[in-house]
Amino acid sequence: MKNKKYLYIFLIMIPIIIFFVGRSFSLEYTQEIKSVEIESEDYDDPGSFHIDKSAKWVSFSEAEVNFDLNTIYKEREDEAYKDIILVIDISGSMSGSKLDKAKSDAMELVDSLLSNQNNHVALITFDSTSEILSDFTNNKTEILGLIENLTTKGCTNYNAGLLNVLEVMEDYQKDDNHDLVTLFLTDGYPNEDTPNQVATYNIIKDKYPYMTINGIQYEMGRDIIQEIIDISDNQWVANQETLNGVLFDAVITPLPYETFVVSDYINKDYFYLEDISDVTVSKGTVELQEENGLQKIVWTLDDIFTGFNANMKIKLKLKSEYHNTRGFYPTNDHEAIDYKIIDDEEENVSSTLTPVLKRVYNVIYDANAPDGCTLPDIPSEEHYVYETVTKRTETLVCEGYVFKGYQFDSEDVIDITMVNDDAFIMPGHDITIRGTWSQQGLVKSMDGTVYERLEGTLVKHNNNSYNTFGKNISRESFESITTVENINVPSNAIDSWDV
Repeated sequence: MKNKKYLYIFLIMIPIIIFFVGRSFSLEYTQEIKSVEIESEDYDDPGSFHIDKSAKWVSFSEAEVNFDLNTIYKEREDEAYKDIILVIDISGSMSGSKLDKAKSDAMELVDSLLSNQNNHVALITFDSTSEILSDFTNNKTEILGLIENLTTKGCTNYNAGLLNVLEVMEDYQKDDNHDLVTLFLTDGYPNEDTPNQVATYNIIKDKYPYMTINGIQYEMGRDIIQEIIDISDNQWVANQETLNGVLFDAVITPLPYETFVVSDYINKDYFYLEDISDVTVSKGTVELQEENGLQKIVWTLDDIFTGFNANMKIKLKLKSEYHNTRGFYPTNDHEAIDYKIIDDEEENVSSTLTPVLKRVYNVIYDANAPDGCTLPDIPSEEHYVYETVTKRTETLVCEGYVFKGYQFDSEDVIDITMVNDDAFIMPGHDITIRGTWSQQGLVKSMDGTVYERLEGTLVKHNNNSYNTFGKNISRESFESITTVENINVPSNAIDSWDV
C-alpha cells in the first residue's frame, strides 16, 4: 500500500512538473534585449576579446544582427628590427602649433629608430594630393631635414596618401626579422577622393598582410571616427600633449593571432539566413554551414594582430508565421569563439546570450495639459514595427490656451521616418507624442480697453454656425457681436470665412 501511495503521488506530480517546465520555457524571454556582451573569461588580459552583439529591425520582417569585435593589444617580447612608413597629414587644418608638435615628435621618433642601422623609415605626406618625400632609408639626416621643412596646404585626401603607400611598397623586400608598420597620422575627416580610401586600404592588406597600419587620430577628441577605423588595423588617439608617447607606442608590433574564428548559430525557430550575401564583414571571410539542423555562420579572421577591431552584420528573415504575432524573438541560438595567439594555448569561449526582439511597440500620447487644465487620458496605441501610423488629429481644449498639435519627443525624432505631415513609420521602440500649447494673447481696442484674444482659426460647421475653440455660435449671433467679451477671434479672420 505504501508503494502504491508513492506511485499515486508521483503520477499526480508529473503533469504539475510538465506544466511548470513548459511554463518556464515559454517565459524564457519576457522582455526585449537589444544587445548582449560576449568576452574572454579574463577580459582585459592582453590578447583577449570582447564582442558587443546587438540586433534591430531594418524592415517589417527583417532583422540585422551586428557584431562589434574588439581585441586587447599584446606586445611582442622579442622586438624585431623596424621598417616604418610615416604618412603625415599636412592639410591646412594642421597649421600652427599642431604641425609644429607633430614635426618635433616625429623627428624624435625617427632619431631613435634610425640610431639602429637595421631600421628604415619612409616618409609620405598628404593634403589634397600626396607626395613620397623618401623611400625606405636609414639616412637619419635626410629624413629629419624633410620633416623639419614640412608646411601646410590644401584639403584632406586619405586615399592619395594610401596610394603612395602602395607605391613605396613596390620595391620593398620583406625580411623575416623586420616588422613593417605604417603610421597614418591625421587631424581631420577625409574631404576629397572619398570613399576610395577604403578600397585602397583593402588592396594594401591583400597584397601585404604582414603590414600593420596604425591610424593616429590627432587633436580630434576621444571618440575614434569611422573613417580612420576603415583604413587602419589599430587606432590611437593623441593630442599635442600625448602625441610623443603615442608615436613611440604605435611602432611596437603587436603579437599576431594564429587563429581567430567566430561561429554564430541562427535561432531556427524564428529566423533564417536567406543567403551568405546577407552577411558582411569588415575583415576576414564568412561561409554558411549547417550543424545539427542549425544554420551556422563561420567568420574566419586570418593574418590579424592583437589589438584589432572588426565588424560583422547579418541580415535575418523572420519566418512568415510570425509576421503578425506578438511575442519575443531571440535572433541566435548560441555562439562559439575559438582563438589562439602565437606561442599561447588555444582558448574556446561559448555563449547562449542573444539579442531578443519584439514585434509590437507602443505609441504613447501625452496631452501635456497646461497647469489648471484637466483632460481625459488618451489611450496608447500598439503598432507593428515598420507599420505606417497616422497621428491623432483631434483638437484639445483648455481655457486660456491654444492647442498647437502633437509633436514627437526630442529623443525620438532622430528615429522617425515621416510618410507625410500626419503619418510616420513605426520604429523599433516605444515612442511618445506630446501635445503642445500656447497661451492666449492680449489685444487693445480702439478705446484702450485690453481684451483677451484667441490666437486661432474659426471652423465653419454649416451655413448657420461656427466654432471657435469649443464655443458654438450662430451666424446671426456672430454678426451681432460688438465686443470681444462674448467671443474673440483674430481681427482678419472674418475676411477668410466662406459664408
